[in-house]
Amino acid sequence: MNPRADRRRAPSRLGNRFESARESRPRRRFSWIFAVPLALLGACAGEPQVREPAAVIQFQDVVVPAGLRLIDGQRQSHSVEAASYRHAHYLYSGTVRPEEAIGYVRLRMPQHKWQLAAEEEVDENTVRLRFVRGQYSADYSFTYTGGVLQMVVDYKTDYSAH
Repeated sequence: MNPRADRRRAPSRLGNRFESARESRPRRRFSWIFAVPLALLGACAGEPQVREPAAVIQFQDVVVPAGLRLIDGQRQSHSVEAASYRHAHYLYSGTVRPEEAIGYVRLRMPQHKWQLAAEEEVDENTVRLRFVRGQYSADYSFTYTGGVLQMVVDYKTDYSAH
């Protein structure tokens, strides 16, 4: 019998008195199987972890006037694109005059093959423009309060239109 092949059966160099004490005590083994779930449980028990927001894909055919910037904190803006399906909700804000922003969007959207389908003045501070192109629609809402213009763009795919 090879003593290196099976150390449990190898004769002890320290003698029988230490051998019997070692065998009578239950063996404790550390298992990584339990360590990983316990570590995850500990991480979940603390403060909530804040994830970095994913970058919002801005579609190239959505017109944005200069001076407005995308608001993406806490997932206020989001977009999805898969094959020919597109869906987006963009929130922009800036100190642009509403007449300039609305005029710019009216002028530039047809250059991307969009057609103005509707224009509506909701109240003295809000104007909505609706553009269509094939199975897509883009709804622009401009709200001006306190010297700040907020522009919301809702971009959708509507397969029922065709």
